[in-house]
Amino acid sequence: MNTRSKIGHCGRSAALIGLIFTTLGGAAPVGAQSAAELFAPIAAVMKHPRCLNCHVKEGQPPLQGDEGRPHRMKITGGADGHGAPAARCHTCHRDQAVGPLVPASPTWYLPPKEMAWQGLTESELCRKLKTSIDGWSREKTIDHFENDKTVVASWKGGPDRSKVSKPEDRVDFLKAVGAWLDAKKDCP
Repeated sequence: MNTRSKIGHCGRSAALIGLIFTTLGGAAPVGAQSAAELFAPIAAVMKHPRCLNCHVKEGQPPLQGDEGRPHRMKITGGADGHGAPAARCHTCHRDQAVGPLVPASPTWYLPPKEMAWQGLTESELCRKLKTSIDGWSREKTIDHFENDKTVVASWKGGPDRSKVSKPEDRVDFLKAVGAWLDAKKDCP
């Protein structure tokens, strides 16, 4: 078998394996996934109300609940994203939950305006995220999603907040972020 035949045979075998794997309910191997397929589970989380309620457009107050209603007591982000001088985020969002309606995090804050993504398409969201984490290592990016106290608190549900559930848990989400970063593909 000459080199050309070997390459053709390997290519057909890889395609067949990918087709069988996908048909049996598995995902395509990461290298075979398109940019859109790799970014879809990340976008599903980032477009969840738990994220969109704080990743608002500049000057817009934070929102609440699955329906994205205005924050109680007309709360604003303030100049630094930590609330207005008389109503800082940590006044209610403390180390421990004040009650079932207030998510707890000792560092509750709004993300910087560069991380506002409410209303963006998946492609725009991908480009925004790539720009925002430009210069971050893979480890720093994963660490942000895995250990930032506000991000972690945002995964939890409550009486008027559904739990972030797609992907099914944070572990799957972190794997998806890692696969997307490792693939180094353009945005969909």
